Amino acid sequence: AKRTGIGRYVFELISRITKFEHEWFFYTDKYPINCEFLNENTKVRTLDLGIKGSRIISMQLAAPIWAKKDRLDLFWSPNHRLPVLLSEQVARVVTINDLVWKIVPETMHPLNKAVESCLMPSSINMSDQIITISKSTADDLISQFKVDFRKVNPIHLGPASIEVSKCNFSLSSLDLKKPF
Repeated sequence: AKRTGIGRYVFELISRITKFEHEWFFYTDKYPINCEFLNENTKVRTLDLGIKGSRIISMQLAAPIWAKKDRLDLFWSPNHRLPVLLSEQVARVVTINDLVWKIVPETMHPLNKAVESCLMPSSINMSDQIITISKSTADDLISQFKVDFRKVNPIHLGPASIEVSKCNFSLSSLDLKKPF
């Protein structure tokens, strides 16, 4: 499957951080199809409710229970939302990619807008640290939510791991040739 957006962001980070000698727990609604990043120091917990669009409910219900069972030191959510019932004993980090629902809400599906407007503010408030993917999003977050700037960490996206053969093909289709 083609990875885009937050899926690409998560894949690229996970494929790198799991190389560090820590214990990693991944909570998801579906078992990852491509699990090349999984090894002896990783565990995957899944809860598939079998209902289309139930990912948010799954994570809100299961993640706090799993986090307690797994005795997490830190919980990181890459997609704007933290579980509301996550213990305060666990350090909480959330990545906020954008504030589309607040700045240009007319561009969003009504259900997605409702979920973001309901869960993102509480996630911002309960987080210990916030990662943004740009300074612009960090500035929006600080101005829109009056967040202490010391809590917000812009970390720009790195390059994706793309196979060279695929890269050359896509560049040649754009009539770009080496050297560049």
